[in-house]
Amino acid sequence: MTDFDTRQTLLERVKDQHDEQSWEEFVVSYEKFIFSIIRKMNIDSFTSEDLTQKVLLKLWSSLPDFDYSKEKGGFRYWLFRVTRNVVLSHLEKQKRRQKKFAEDYIPQADVIGKKVHEPEVEAMVESEWQAHLCNMAYERIRLSISERADKAFHMYVNGVKVDEIAEKLGMKASSVYVYTKRVRDRLLEEVKLLRAELE
Repeated sequence: MTDFDTRQTLLERVKDQHDEQSWEEFVVSYEKFIFSIIRKMNIDSFTSEDLTQKVLLKLWSSLPDFDYSKEKGGFRYWLFRVTRNVVLSHLEKQKRRQKKFAEDYIPQADVIGKKVHEPEVEAMVESEWQAHLCNMAYERIRLSISERADKAFHMYVNGVKVDEIAEKLGMKASSVYVYTKRVRDRLLEEVKLLRAELE
């Protein structure tokens, strides 16, 4: 992802449908988040990939008219509403083709039938968004950290005890603490930058 113009956010730049570089940045920034929201609606992986592309197409056509306002719930909630509507449309089409719709999609009704600003939906969107930001941040820093630091950090966040990590990686426990703190600090810094860029 390239540096952002100091006078324009990505959302402002992507409104120009002829700005291919901004659109590519947008897709890199939000595609995985959209996919994760669709999967949370109990849609299978293959269909989720197809629906993600439909959502992106819908966004591409809608973004020129999008008016960003945090008071209206912020961009990620608008993104959720667009995604939800695409999924609902897909399910309605299936419903017309299948009389068994209710049997097949009962689990989905729990998530997609709720209003966007209900606490459960907001919590789900927020949780997915935070996970998305952390994953993006990690991808940005991954190549700049050592293999040992990366292994130590992954083991640490997966609940492996420091002494066990030190033994497995052939290092001192104090080194494990240093490595994991460095990676965590870099990750938090990168998440902060992403928030400034994407929220």
